[in-house]
Amino acid sequence: PATVGGKRVEAAGTIGALAALIANAPAYPVDLEGKFGAASVSVHGTIDQPRGVGGFNLALRTQLPEFADYVALFGATVPPLGPFRGAAQLTGTPAAPVLSGIDIEFGTPERMGMTARGNLAGSVSAAGEYVWQSTGLDLLLQGAQFSDLALWSGKSLPAVGPYRIGAR
Repeated sequence: PATVGGKRVEAAGTIGALAALIANAPAYPVDLEGKFGAASVSVHGTIDQPRGVGGFNLALRTQLPEFADYVALFGATVPPLGPFRGAAQLTGTPAAPVLSGIDIEFGTPERMGMTARGNLAGSVSAAGEYVWQSTGLDLLLQGAQFSDLALWSGKSLPAVGPYRIGAR
């Protein structure tokens, strides 16, 4: 274990054999779990041709007790949201990644919460940046007081009570 930003870091798991890595084998197994303070992360699945990262088939999961605390470690500031939980399947290649079965929850509906479920497909633009397109993504934002959204919009909003906003 190590410490980063006052948070204990731990990692455990297994990966494929060294001979398979050197041979740049297809379906190189990855089974890793980690903790960063109270946050947890896991990656399970395979990487094709691991030396050149030919393709992915990885189940990704993460859980954070307070999203804002972890974002702050990277120099960003966001209003406190509460817990974060996310899962997705990463397939495709580095040039064309696909995130399917996305299941993300921020915060809590009693305070302020967001869920996102669906799929995203990426590609690399001519400028070398990732461009993401959705083949179906459902978003739901809900909370106890509409005016709380002012923390995110930077604009004053009326206190009209609870809200529930959905988008596809």
